[in-house]
Amino acid sequence: VIAFSAQEGKYIAGTDKFLGDIAISLDAAERQAQIFKSTPKEELKLYLVHGVLHLLGYDDLTKAGFKMIAKRQAELLKRAG
Repeated sequence: VIAFSAQEGKYIAGTDKFLGDIAISLDAAERQAQIFKSTPKEELKLYLVHGVLHLLGYDDLTKAGFKMIAKRQAELLKRAG
């Protein structure tokens, strides 16, 4: 999953409520589902939540950031069912 924030760089009028774009690889979701004994649908949910968290400013480049995003991700996935 790759998230492209609309909040970085030059301001463009009308984008204040637009967080950005998320690109998800369906092939990667299928491969990861096999590795983690999940389903492609579950992997896609995970990728979507992860991407949205990045657009909201969460970062996983540090150990503390990784723990924070993983915790929030788990909470949101649990609530989503």
